[in-house]
Amino acid sequence: MSIDKLKLNNESGFTLIELLVSTVIFSGILLITTVGIISVTRTYLKGYISTDVQNTDRSIADQITQAVQNSGGNVNLTHTTGSPPYFFCIDQVEYTYNFAAGLNPSSELYRGPVNTNCTNPGLVSASQSLIGANMLLIKPSSGQILSQEPLNPNQYNIQLYIMYANTGTYTYSAPSSYACNSISIGGDFCQEALIETSAVQRTALNP
Repeated sequence: MSIDKLKLNNESGFTLIELLVSTVIFSGILLITTVGIISVTRTYLKGYISTDVQNTDRSIADQITQAVQNSGGNVNLTHTTGSPPYFFCIDQVEYTYNFAAGLNPSSELYRGPVNTNCTNPGLVSASQSLIGANMLLIKPSSGQILSQEPLNPNQYNIQLYIMYANTGTYTYSAPSSYACNSISIGGDFCQEALIETSAVQRTALNP
């Protein structure tokens, strides 16, 4: 055997099997990394949505609470029952809203100036939307966002129920009952926030 041929046989290199094994190992590591990134992203997104819904619910409830406390008796609940859209007025501020209903629901909650002495729904063009995209205003057990306490006319009860939901992430029961499914689908989530509180109107002390 010649010296040149011996050197050629001893040269190191990758065989086809080694390349295949390396490819499989690399693919496995890549798959595990991808699954981990997706899991972390989903956890972050779910937490962000949950916080956003809670903050939205709390912010609106705080607005209504403070408005009632400082209203001096100017609270009009005449149009919180009957047919939608519903609305109520506190001093010179009007809240206009529709509750979610049906299999493909949509809802709204606006805050704006009082329209015609609180005899008509607030003008959307002059109002601010208080709930974000994919958020639904769910009808609470009391049936109203704001109601007057029967035994204390200066006290108002607030029940605000907001749900973030994509199609297929919640269960609907007629006429207006919604609940998040326990299992999320793909990148879609469902989060709920319910705040129940009360506000008492502050009365000026006689000098």
